[in-house]
Amino acid sequence: EPVPGIEFEYEMAQQLVPDIALEEVNKKPQKWMTDDNTVIIVTGPEKEGVEMPSEEEVLATYNEVRAKETEPYVDDYQEQELLVNTPASGSIVEESSIEELGVTELTFDNGAKVVLKPTDFKNDEILISAYSFGGSSLYPDEDYYTASMVSQVVMESGIGEFSKTDLNKALSGKSVEIYPMVDNLTEGLQGNTTPEDFETYLQLQYLYFTEPRKDPTSFASFKQQQKMIYKNLDANPQFYFMKRYMKVLYDNHPRAKVPEAEDFDKIDLDRLFEIYNERFGNAGDFTFFIVGNFDVEEVKPMLATYIGGLPGEESRETFEDVGIRYPESAKNEIIRKGTEPKSMVTMSYTGDFDWNYENRFKIRALADVLRIKLRESMREDKGGVYGVGVNAQPGHYPIEDYLFSIQWGCSPENVEELIETAKGEMETLMAEGATEKDLKKVKETMLRSRETDMKENRFWASALQQYYKHGEDPTRLLEFEEHVNTLSSDDIKAAANLYFNDDRLIQFVMYPEDQEELLN
Repeated sequence: EPVPGIEFEYEMAQQLVPDIALEEVNKKPQKWMTDDNTVIIVTGPEKEGVEMPSEEEVLATYNEVRAKETEPYVDDYQEQELLVNTPASGSIVEESSIEELGVTELTFDNGAKVVLKPTDFKNDEILISAYSFGGSSLYPDEDYYTASMVSQVVMESGIGEFSKTDLNKALSGKSVEIYPMVDNLTEGLQGNTTPEDFETYLQLQYLYFTEPRKDPTSFASFKQQQKMIYKNLDANPQFYFMKRYMKVLYDNHPRAKVPEAEDFDKIDLDRLFEIYNERFGNAGDFTFFIVGNFDVEEVKPMLATYIGGLPGEESRETFEDVGIRYPESAKNEIIRKGTEPKSMVTMSYTGDFDWNYENRFKIRALADVLRIKLRESMREDKGGVYGVGVNAQPGHYPIEDYLFSIQWGCSPENVEELIETAKGEMETLMAEGATEKDLKKVKETMLRSRETDMKENRFWASALQQYYKHGEDPTRLLEFEEHVNTLSSDDIKAAANLYFNDDRLIQFVMYPEDQEELLN
């Protein structure tokens, strides 16, 4: 394709586009789509019990549809304001600042708290999020599937007087994205907008709190789509592997497994909206975070109206511990799925964790060092993998624990050797700690990444929420460089001995269905 340059292309578009007539466009389908040039392709699963339609059946359906009279689409959408009545404004009852971080905290008389971090990183970006504790943990097991699908169903249903389709039309030309969420321990919203559309975002957020829209038609469509998707997912080896791994990782807990197609029939629409309204009925239970290009004084009146004006009281609730735990003993499982000559391996270490800043920093530094060693030994030296993932996930709620996982894909014949290689690298770190070369590389990478992060709205939005959610002093963000500079090889050694616990190693390997067993 010739590339004359964006300026030339823009000039050409200015000349050509205005002269394109409706009649010209409408003639093209008649010329291009004829009986002489139509190709029909039918695809389906090669699966017992699935019968593919015959050529005659396909052509009969095609001709039947062709013969139907189709009425032109009529758009009956009537343009209207998102909010007909502006809510009565609340008032700020407390204001404070964290000068070191450039953060302002506001508390409104309905109990809602807002954390503001104005930046000049991007002229056209404001990130907004909110959370409160509770989530699906507050509901019995029989409500779990209904509670766990709240976000998806509400997003499909539209808001207030607007169906999902009409809402998209109402927001046409505006840069506004917002997603309500209910997970195991929290509920909240997350989204983004621009300075120009900030008030529109706040109006939409207000509606998600106060006027969720129950739409039985969209719910039926959503449920049918999900059932069709999940019905055949087990045929995908990677999905089946992940599904089986999750089941073992969370000790077969009913709230921590991948849904089955039939689970979507357990969702009760009326109960779902009862749960949603309970989760979002008290704005005083929420903390909001706003990061991006705005002026604090300029946005205060809007915040007072659309957040301070939400129904709420100062009472705050918390989550319940529903007993999701990692297994307390080692697990070793081999899965046979698929026909491609490809294996997947996951090694996961779990255990108790002492939640504090220092331990979180060190377990993640351990992951960074091990990632370097495994890439060198498994990919560069042996050429056995394209890539290897190493992830450390310290947990605080509902209990303090950790998950340290290593994952890779490889040829089936290399599985055993690569597992031994990975274990060898971990044993070396346990015995000797990190080399000076690797430690230097990790430190340099950490400092470069943090330097970049500090100029990113997404970093600040995520970090601030995490510190507030876990009840910690957010100014500890500024201690990062000090922790990097004092990180030692002995720290890595101590962390490796603490977290690489073979007594709770969960090891999963997937082989093709016809592969001879390589591991005992």
